[in-house]
Amino acid sequence: MPLSRLLALFKRSVAAQPEHAAPEHTFAMRHHRFKLFLTAWNKFQEVMTELEYTLCCNHPFGMYRVRALCTRMATQVFQCIRQLERLSPGNYAELHARFAALQNEVSAMVYPAADSLSGPSVLPLGDPELEGLADPAILRLGGMRAALPDVTPPGFVITAAGCRRILEHDGLQEEINRRIQAAGGLSPATLPELSENLCALVESAPIPAATADAVLEQVRRLREETAGTAMRLLFRGRLWPEEKNGDHGLLLWGPSLPLDAPDERILAAVRATLARKQQAQALVYRRYRGLIDAGTGVCIACLAVEDGSWGGVAHTGNPMQPTRGSVHVYACRGLPQDMEYSRLPTDVVM
Repeated sequence: MPLSRLLALFKRSVAAQPEHAAPEHTFAMRHHRFKLFLTAWNKFQEVMTELEYTLCCNHPFGMYRVRALCTRMATQVFQCIRQLERLSPGNYAELHARFAALQNEVSAMVYPAADSLSGPSVLPLGDPELEGLADPAILRLGGMRAALPDVTPPGFVITAAGCRRILEHDGLQEEINRRIQAAGGLSPATLPELSENLCALVESAPIPAATADAVLEQVRRLREETAGTAMRLLFRGRLWPEEKNGDHGLLLWGPSLPLDAPDERILAAVRATLARKQQAQALVYRRYRGLIDAGTGVCIACLAVEDGSWGGVAHTGNPMQPTRGSVHVYACRGLPQDMEYSRLPTDVVM
């Protein structure tokens, strides 16, 4: 939440003092307000010390930590100005103007404007418009679908624009940022609980009506294309920055459902896949690379495969026996993450 919006919650009009207030009452009120000023000033000094410690030492920190500190600091400074104004009305108007200028300057640095991302929310796999709206792996899969339609499953993609619309609907992203700031950033001590909390938040959030209709329209298209065959719908998301230094992003494995599952279950699977963006691994992935939500792309590929399909990992080399030319394939029924998480027994083919 930007500092200007947060601090607007604290603004109140300064109540005028009664002209004939008793001296004891006036003294008590001024004494109380001076105590509030000292309390806010002490808290400001504590936050300043915490900020200096964060900057001077060799431990990692992310932008969420910086934003949380800036928000706490600005809140205490505003409280100091407000109590000074109440102690001596009309003598500190310039402080409000200077505070507003500093607030705008800091907000521009720690809350960069989100890039405008336009485009369709949902597109069929292989659609030329996916360029820039999906990660490179999905684009390559779409190219394979055009060249080898018999071996590449049909599907559709919830684009980066569509995922952003889901996260921005009803202020969901602002609430995510608020909870991260309230937790003091991505601290290892609070990360597991914070991640669980954020995943539950996304899973319970509504999907915009236009995006939900576009998803269900593509599901109906797949049902018509595969009529008469038992099919499953696989959800595979990917979190990626601009591809560089060989970084191909982080996979976000979602659930798999029968293609003829009720519409509400399919939309719930979309939310569950998108919620993987808030898992501890994904949060640390973004923090390690210095990424913010405005600069991180996320999209979801939805693929229709035959019921009983297998997934897994193929290793074309063995580091223990580098001279051998064997290929090891580890597979299990369903999605590869079931194998990665040791949920299912694995078949090995050499």
